This record gives sequence, structure tokens and C-alpha cells, in this order.
Amino acid sequence: MEIKEEFRETFISLFEIIKNFNKDIEVRFEKEKILIKIFDCANISLLNIVISKNIFNDYKIDETKNIYINSEDLYKSLKKLKKNIKIDFKENKFIVYNDKFNFDLTLINPLEQKNIPELTYDYNIKLNSNEFFDIIENFTDIADSIKFEITEKEFNINCKNININAKAKLKHNNKINNLNLYFSSEYIDKLSTIKDIFEEITLYVGDNLPLKIIGISDNINIEYILAPKAGED
Repeated sequence: MEIKEEFRETFISLFEIIKNFNKDIEVRFEKEKILIKIFDCANISLLNIVISKNIFNDYKIDETKNIYINSEDLYKSLKKLKKNIKIDFKENKFIVYNDKFNFDLTLINPLEQKNIPELTYDYNIKLNSNEFFDIIENFTDIADSIKFEITEKEFNINCKNININAKAKLKHNNKINNLNLYFSSEYIDKLSTIKDIFEEITLYVGDNLPLKIIGISDNINIEYILAPKAGED
């Protein structure tokens, strides 16, 4: 299966994100799409990725196939292929190759299956992806705990340590009662390169609920769920 050249960099970028969360991942190949589920090593976040078959020139899966693989090895192999990236299966191997190079990756043992409860959110906020993640990137080296102060018209992001109290403001158009929410800036920042894939993201928020970040395009969808932190004011 050959990846269309216009999607090569995006495909590699996805695995750059994935390896930041966990080296051991599950990849499910279905007839119409690829599903990737990643729990981070600390079990405080979950990343779901859906990739359409349309990013391939010749995608063909006769029956659903689950593989378990080391994401760091896969990312390194993809990075070495400058063009014409192809993927295939053979026995207990996942093969990444082009006309010049061939990388046979040994599959790992199946991972433990974990269930995620259904979550119902009261509010969602659509944001420019670049604006949001630029703030997160600037705040990550100040402190790991980041505060979202959401009012009816403003979305304030605060981060502080002993010497610095940093604030940034974003606008939104949703009717939201006042919320004060805390999350790990490091774990949000791990997702920051999706700003190169999605111009807009949607944040789902609510009292005592995990943060959910959604990015949707014609061929790639990402859902990220991050557990809240205790307030530190």
C-alpha cells in the first residue's frame, strides 16, 4: 500500500505525535480506514486517530487486521524514506519500504484492552489550532499545571510558578458558565504538532471532566482525552 505523496509528511507527523505518548501501540486496519489507539504510559490520556484509506494510492484490506508495534521504531523507519512510502504485512513483520530501502519491523505482543466510559460534555469551544497550541508551547516551561478560566465570552489560560504569573486570552462565542479547569500543559503540548494538520480544533469541557480535543479533516480525525488535575490556587 503506497501513501500518496501529498500525505507523506502528514502521515509521518502522526507517528511523531504518537511516539510521544507510548512506544507500544495498537493499529487496526479496516476496509475503509486505519484506527490507532494510544494510552500514555501514565494512563492519564488517550489518543484515538482515524486515517482514511484515501491517503493511499492502493489501499486494500480483505479482512480487519490488528497489529501491535513499537511506535518509535516505526517513526524512525518512516523518517528515513524520503518518498514513495509503502507499507505491507508479512507473518509477524510490518514492512515499511520504497524502491531503495526496506525496514522489517517485528510486531510486539498484543496489548491489554482498556475500556473508556462514555463522556457527556456541557460545552464545546472552537479555536484556531495555531493560536491555542502557541500559548501552550509558551507556557509549558513555566509550570506543568495550566488553568483554563472560561467565562461567557473569554477563554483565559493561566500558568504560574514562584516567579512568573503568565496569562493569555482567547475569544469564543459559546454561552458558558464560569469554569475553572486544570490540566497538564506538558500533556497538551505533546499534541501541539496537530496544528500543522488542522486549522481548527474543538475543545470539549465541563466540571470534573477530562479535556477532550477534536481535530477533523477529510482524511484524518484525532480525538484526545486528558484527565484533569486538582486545582492549585
